[in-house]
Amino acid sequence: MLHTTDIYSTEDENKGLVRLSWAAVRERMYAANPEFCALVDEVSPGEEFAFYIAYYPFGAFLGDNETAFLPTMQGGFVPLNKPGTRLSCELSNDLGYGAHSAPLTMILDKAVELFVDHKQYNLTVPYRLLHAGDFISAQRVISEVESSSILQSAAGCRSTMMLPPISCSRHFGNIRHKFSKRMRKPETLYEHAQLFSELAQHPTAGCDWIMSVLLFPYNFVEKIKRDPAWYKIYVYFYRYAMKFHFGMVDLNLQMNLITEAQRKQNLKVDPYLADTAHHLYKIAAGFAPGFAPASNETYVPRTFLQNVFLEVYGLTQYYPTILHPSYFNLRNANTEAVYYSRQYPTNFAATCKTRNSYSITYSLSEQQHLLDELCLGLTKIAPSLDNALWLKIGNSVEFCTYHSYKNNQENIKLSSELKQLDPRFGALGCAVKLKKRCLSEDGAFMRGCIAIRFKSPHAAIASPVNVAARTKNREVMHEI
Repeated sequence: MLHTTDIYSTEDENKGLVRLSWAAVRERMYAANPEFCALVDEVSPGEEFAFYIAYYPFGAFLGDNETAFLPTMQGGFVPLNKPGTRLSCELSNDLGYGAHSAPLTMILDKAVELFVDHKQYNLTVPYRLLHAGDFISAQRVISEVESSSILQSAAGCRSTMMLPPISCSRHFGNIRHKFSKRMRKPETLYEHAQLFSELAQHPTAGCDWIMSVLLFPYNFVEKIKRDPAWYKIYVYFYRYAMKFHFGMVDLNLQMNLITEAQRKQNLKVDPYLADTAHHLYKIAAGFAPGFAPASNETYVPRTFLQNVFLEVYGLTQYYPTILHPSYFNLRNANTEAVYYSRQYPTNFAATCKTRNSYSITYSLSEQQHLLDELCLGLTKIAPSLDNALWLKIGNSVEFCTYHSYKNNQENIKLSSELKQLDPRFGALGCAVKLKKRCLSEDGAFMRGCIAIRFKSPHAAIASPVNVAARTKNREVMHEI
């Protein structure tokens, strides 16, 4: 049985769970979301509302598909629906409404990833990234029905990995000796995130990466739903929740345009390649995240992790590049490239592979050919307001496939070229200055990596002659 004082405090010490008044949390709310805070200011919430700030270390679960997890002052976590946990009357009254999903929550800083965990397939599929000012469980404000979900949420990015291999038994022995002999050597990209979480949360590691959220009490949510004076806040949440809903409806409708472009090019392709191409277009449109090298501390404790693998693990040859989910912003011409890897397929609706006998380079060449053909097919479709998004992608975005080994496929490039094209794969992606290192071009992620980026102003549009040449090359299978 946990005591009430073990669960939350009334003094904010940047740890655990803290119960505070509106006056004490207003400044933090304003810094995260000024627009929402201004609406709350209009209704002048009084002392009858108790807000909670919760602090989570990197990798800690905020919730799973059953309940939310509250951090304690001792560094542990308490599920809201755990039988036998003695929650105070205040805590039960304030947050108990989220026992079987999650209370209304605002991200105050850093980021949260919503994801689906496929442990049996060694795969975490990123669903959405939430940043400061975003909300979890916003739909409960506009709905009387408590929704359930297969999504889980974690502090920082759960779908994260080190680009160079980190499974050398000799080097990993240094990690075990320094921190814990029970730490498991990661054998797959999926296991990198678990190791990162264990390192960041280790009591002697000294990682200071902390993410905080603001939890809203039950009576505050009820005011939004019932009190006419709070109608502007209700409208805010309605628009917030609906933009994701309508966005996905619009996405499903517009995916028909990709199918139409496929028909115009008379393409008969492997369903797995078609589904992957569709997913790459979703990434280009910003509906799904790709991956990008970490360049700050928002998503992962980059400095801490890179120092561990440089100084403890003993990574000497490669840049300690860390990858995490990231969005491509089609509305921002300066947005940086994002990446998708055939070795870590994060497509929600991917069809099972039907031709496993093909070599990886042949399959990648087929994939790139399909992407090029879809781009040509989109240019043959008459523009309208309904298809403007996809036509913009076809005109301004390129999909470029990279592989770690030299091959004879003219439409596949070498992974080693990425360091020059994207400095984040080199020194720019490191928290400390490093020299005489190279990109880990043979890392698992790079063996079939597809870049999604804006076309160069001088890039030539694929011509029928080039397409015909590539089609001829497709008829040859390669052994790599």
